[in-house]
Amino acid sequence: MYNNVIATSNTAIIVNSVVVLFVMEIDEVIFSALDAISDKLTEHAAETEEATKMKKELDDKRKELERKMNEELEQKRAQIASLEEEIDDQRKDLEQQRAQIVSQQKEIDDQRKDLQMLREAVEAIQESQAAVADTVTEATSNIESTDWEGEGDLIPLSHVIVE
Repeated sequence: MYNNVIATSNTAIIVNSVVVLFVMEIDEVIFSALDAISDKLTEHAAETEEATKMKKELDDKRKELERKMNEELEQKRAQIASLEEEIDDQRKDLEQQRAQIVSQQKEIDDQRKDLQMLREAVEAIQESQAAVADTVTEATSNIESTDWEGEGDLIPLSHVIVE
């Protein structure tokens, strides 16, 4: 905006822009030089006694933190090992339970087969009983329809069918 106010033509705007860029570039070079000089000055200042004490304190704190972190790391490793053992035990238990399930499933299948055989046997017995009942009914009706005159109230033993 400032460039638009002081410049009277496009050429003047470009010249002003180039000047601003040149000044910015010089600023960067000066900043880099000062930064390099300040690094050397701070290195020299860091060698003072106070800086040495601070450095030692920081080193001591760092060592203490490293020791605590190593202790915690060992505790975590022990916990992980314990958890891995538990997982292995649970896997073994799971495999045993799977084997039991397979065995129980086989037993159930066998019991289903036995149950089916029993149903078929019961049906056969019921059919047999029905046939016997029909035979008894037919024999009874034959006996009732037979005229037993002269024999009294007695039925010949050869005509009696026992269930």
